Amino acid sequence: MSKYFRFLVSLSLVSQSTLAGVCSNWSSTKVGALDTRIVSEASGLVFSQGKLIWSNDSGGAAALHASGEDGRIVRSVTIKNFSNTDFEAMALGPCLDQQNERCIYLGDIGDWIGWRSSFKIGMFKEADFWNATSIAPIRTISYSYPRNAENAEAMVVTPDARIFVFSKSESGVSEVYQLEANARVTQLGSVDLNSILGRAAGKNPLITDAALSADGRRILLLSYGDIVEVKAELMLKPQRGAWRRNVDYSIVKGPGLPQQETITYLSSDSFVVSTEIGDGRSAEIHRYSCTVRNSSPVAN
Repeated sequence: MSKYFRFLVSLSLVSQSTLAGVCSNWSSTKVGALDTRIVSEASGLVFSQGKLIWSNDSGGAAALHASGEDGRIVRSVTIKNFSNTDFEAMALGPCLDQQNERCIYLGDIGDWIGWRSSFKIGMFKEADFWNATSIAPIRTISYSYPRNAENAEAMVVTPDARIFVFSKSESGVSEVYQLEANARVTQLGSVDLNSILGRAAGKNPLITDAALSADGRRILLLSYGDIVEVKAELMLKPQRGAWRRNVDYSIVKGPGLPQQETITYLSSDSFVVSTEIGDGRSAEIHRYSCTVRNSSPVAN
């Protein structure tokens, strides 16, 4: 492919992206239910090759499971050399060392008790998940936070392979960290969901999962109540100042599931949400579709 042709393709994508603001209106419907006898506490979710890939929370087997949107499990793969202390997040993005390939990033980053001093993120080749019965990480990053330990259940990986972790705090204020390949952790700032969602029934909104759109421009933030779609730049480069509703972010009414902790984009205009209920029942899966996409420009 010539440099000139690549430039034209890039220019076309940039032109289209100026129309890809946050969505101001979503429709939703229940599309399926996940069998919790197999995935007992769904805590991580990505979308790969037309299927949903799930991970289990702490106490579950070290394995990944694929299903359709109906929740029927069609593939299970065991994980080697990466123990499940508290799997809490998944993301899909370029592999750190081989950016021409995609990796499933699995975050063993939970610490709701507050006893851990170190955490780890494993990278598994996406192709290996679909071609093998067991997989091992091609790379594991073990890290600690610069000050106090953090409980986290949300992670995204950008199209240029940068890793970001969002803490889950009872205060409703989430710290944003960037994790580098050498395990250096940088605290970038904080995001206060209280100011966006407010408190419901005396509870602060907590970030229970996150998902990044394929173009890296928007992030979904899941809470136990509603969902926020926000311009990625505001989460990955936190700065003081008010977010403008339906310009910088939009609020999506959540499905009201108990312990909802998994979310992923299916496309630029659709995503699914499910729950970690852990009581042996089926976990509902809800699909959301954008009906009104804001057309204000997005910063490049």
